[in-house]
Amino acid sequence: KTHTLTGSDSEDGIVQCTFEALFDAIAKSKDRNYMLRISYVEIYNERVRDLLSESVADLPIYENKDGVAQIEGLKDVVVTEKAEEGANINKSLLALSKVVSSLADNQKFIPYRDSKLTRILKPSLGGNSKTVIICCVAPFSLSETNSTLKFAKQAKKIITRPVVNEATDDGLLSKYLREIELLRSELEVNCKLQWLKYYLRIRKSNFLRKRKRKTTRKNEVENNERN
Repeated sequence: KTHTLTGSDSEDGIVQCTFEALFDAIAKSKDRNYMLRISYVEIYNERVRDLLSESVADLPIYENKDGVAQIEGLKDVVVTEKAEEGANINKSLLALSKVVSSLADNQKFIPYRDSKLTRILKPSLGGNSKTVIICCVAPFSLSETNSTLKFAKQAKKIITRPVVNEATDDGLLSKYLREIELLRSELEVNCKLQWLKYYLRIRKSNFLRKRKRKTTRKNEVENNERN
């Protein structure tokens, strides 16, 4: 799973390929403004951790006014699940399997609240999203491979109907545009400071080099006069 997501030194993974395709599409669209947000979250032993932060704290989950589970401080979530043995891991995977089966069978009640994993994945599995599920199989474990393929078969039955999300709040859009402009200004200032530091470092290096040459010449002249 790790290789599939992050790749290796010689081959990009899904994360790198997705970013490349995303920014290529944005570069080709000159008449629109885009705002991108990303979060990278791990759920392990029913604990939610922000992988982009040095903190290892268990992040709380709450539901917004639309009943969608969100992680405190995060909105757009990419979830990875470490598949290791343990009661909590099995609980998450079992809950995910139940949710997928319920969605595939078009049941009225979907048990999203059985685990943190399924609560967070609710918009991706049964909401307004285009979702890709990657199932990893191994030839040395036929029973696990068989279970994984059965899960994949069930997941393929799920039908989502995503629609384009459009920004209708001009005030919110203006706020984001102001934040982008502020970040751009800060970036320009930082670039200028870096350039100034580089310029001063070069000037200092040149000054020391010239002073060294001058001192060397002076010493040579004094030695010649003594001789």
